[in-house]
Amino acid sequence: MDKRVLVLVSACALGALALTSYGSGRSGGGGGTDADDKVTLKLVAADYGDKESNSSKAYWGKVATAFTAANPDIKVDVQVVNWNDIDKQVKTMIQSGNVPDVLQTGGYADMSPTTCCTGRRTCSRPPPGPT
Repeated sequence: MDKRVLVLVSACALGALALTSYGSGRSGGGGGTDADDKVTLKLVAADYGDKESNSSKAYWGKVATAFTAANPDIKVDVQVVNWNDIDKQVKTMIQSGNVPDVLQTGGYADMSPTTCCTGRRTCSRPPPGPT
């Protein structure tokens, strides 16, 4: 996929999330507003690189910078975590109420306290699939 398209899609996702979180009056976890009434979004992403030259830190930094340039009242706090550690760290974040606003990893549903239909928690709706 073209990097420009990926950056645009990421920026649009951050924008949509910013609009929904701005008016939600959330308490605890994730981003919030500072003294200047600027919204801060917490983005947590996996780093699949094995050295500084192929780390995704620079990529996510560019996405955040581009998004903030287009949306000056919204800051993006980027946290890039080694892919070997991200599942454990995100699970700890969620359990402590420090939920990311944007999460780039494959296993969020497995860590959510409201996980449904995975066999780990009970839910009132049946799992997806043929009935």
